[in-house]
Amino acid sequence: MTENGIEMKSDWFITDAPKQLSDVKSQDTIIKYYTKKFASGSMDKNTIFLGQFGSGKTVMAKIIAKSLVCKDLDAGGNPCDKCAACQAINNETYNRDCLYIDAEKMSAQDVRDEVEKFTATRAIRDRNKVIICDEAQALSKEAVEAFLTVTQNPKPGFYFIFTAMSKLQGPKAGALQSRCKVWKMKTPQVDDTYMYLASIAQKKNLIADTSVPKEFWTDGLKFIAQNSEYSFRKGIQMLEQCYEGRIFTQKEMEETFGLVSYDDAVAALIQFGNKEITRTTWNIVNGEDYIDKFNLLIKIIGDAQAVKTFGTEFIEEGDKWKWDQAVQLSKTKYFAEMRDVFMELGKQAWLKNGTWRSSLALYLESGTKVGETPKPEHLQETVPTTGRRRRVAAE
Repeated sequence: MTENGIEMKSDWFITDAPKQLSDVKSQDTIIKYYTKKFASGSMDKNTIFLGQFGSGKTVMAKIIAKSLVCKDLDAGGNPCDKCAACQAINNETYNRDCLYIDAEKMSAQDVRDEVEKFTATRAIRDRNKVIICDEAQALSKEAVEAFLTVTQNPKPGFYFIFTAMSKLQGPKAGALQSRCKVWKMKTPQVDDTYMYLASIAQKKNLIADTSVPKEFWTDGLKFIAQNSEYSFRKGIQMLEQCYEGRIFTQKEMEETFGLVSYDDAVAALIQFGNKEITRTTWNIVNGEDYIDKFNLLIKIIGDAQAVKTFGTEFIEEGDKWKWDQAVQLSKTKYFAEMRDVFMELGKQAWLKNGTWRSSLALYLESGTKVGETPKPEHLQETVPTTGRRRRVAAE
């Protein structure tokens, strides 16, 4: 890829992302459906993929778009991945018969103008015309109206594919989603991400590099998968940075990515569950490290709720030590109240710093004396120990 005459290097999450249905991981139901659709040649006019960052929404949108524009499909209806139309989508340069809209970065007027202009003429070079609208949850009311107009009675040869972090909100946005085939992308688990990263390493023949410690391809990939925040994209970005930056030890990765260990997160939540005004709880309220580890915090709280509800009776004797920290957290004085605050934050499509800070600060304030404010100069430095060390994000 070139830009202003300069050869530009594409990121691995673009060059090595799944290109065919058979490459997509952890989405068996969706793949089964589209395998039949591709073979029959009968495609849905309007589709939306819902899922968290890095779950593969845009990957699926691009594969479907290629199947709609490619003129050299195989016997199963899969795109050739060789023609100019397929290559333009793979490389994210697109062309005049496939329009890509990033709803987060385009104004409402720009979206309206692009949609109206694009839908005014039929396909020029390819089989159909396709619009991919990424991050559709960010569409304004006016931009939604533009899509409502063209999706109500789609013209022959026009298809619309949306991706979004969550269900579209508002009456008009809801009306737009109701016209779509809706798919909820499965969130990648640690094992899914580990296997995906291992396949990338194998595909790129990275394992043949003798300068890389052998344990990196086992323990290192597992550590990346555990800290990828349930995101294929985040995982491959971390792998690329580690490989090209020669970052191979756990300590180096922790320092490079600013990772919060499982134990540190539990220690922070225990203080939070007791409404202790400390340096650690101050850091949580201000989002230092912890707002980026929201999934980890929720996972830990979920573990604590599980042992609070079921106890440890059903846990294998040899595994009970793994749950010691969850038991300790479940016994904190304000655990239920803290759990509810975090669960409410989890409902936010976009977790903003302001919402994070105000919600957690108000929670802490209800347990402090009147006029007592968590100011930095008054904070304690102590962090309680929480049992056996475990330096992973989630298992």
